[in-house]
Amino acid sequence: MKKLVMIVLCLGMLGLMPGTASAASVSGYHEGWDVPNDLAGWTANTIISSVSQTSYGGNPDGLIGTGGYANGSFDVGAMSELAAITGNFIGQIWTVSVDLAFVYGNVDNAWLRFRYLDGTQNGWVYSLTSSAFSPAWNSFSVTFDPSWSDAEARAHGWLTDLEAVSPTADPSVSWSQTMSDVYTTEVRISGEGFVGAWIDNFRLTTAAVPEPASLLLVGAGLAGLAAFRRTLRR
Repeated sequence: MKKLVMIVLCLGMLGLMPGTASAASVSGYHEGWDVPNDLAGWTANTIISSVSQTSYGGNPDGLIGTGGYANGSFDVGAMSELAAITGNFIGQIWTVSVDLAFVYGNVDNAWLRFRYLDGTQNGWVYSLTSSAFSPAWNSFSVTFDPSWSDAEARAHGWLTDLEAVSPTADPSVSWSQTMSDVYTTEVRISGEGFVGAWIDNFRLTTAAVPEPASLLLVGAGLAGLAAFRRTLRR
């Protein structure tokens, strides 16, 4: 009976018993826009842009399409204020991935953008470059650390709105301050004239770092197992 109790305690400490949290967890968001007529919390990003849902032609199934007359001052695209992809990003390493198909016009770039705090602020962008802006599906992915300095963020390809989107834009706050209070997450398409793109499979994922208390719990569990093994040898 004592041996059985020891096994139960050790397994519980290691997070292997039902109802016990494990040492590491994975959190994330995925949207594939497969529900008809449902933008799933995404809207047009600029006054010249439109966004609509289509239940076929995606990668696979549904998608959202965006289009409009880009003119250098305004791009087209889709953005969201959903809590799952905004707010405080500090404390974890994140990966964003998205599938894009460039179906209309002279597209010259696609961007991932995080905007700070509210509608009066600007943000930071990352160029999702491609060798060819083709109508075929392209998959893009970027991993980032919200606690980078501005120099580190730039070294990894990130730029402020002032540097990348418009030379007349208001200056952005620092990279880490932006990441501490993200207002909108955005997929932005730039070009000249009428441009359009399809967007599918937007993902935001992270592997959480174990909390100190969890690490102590695992250590206690391992110590308990070691003690149990010594008991068996007696």
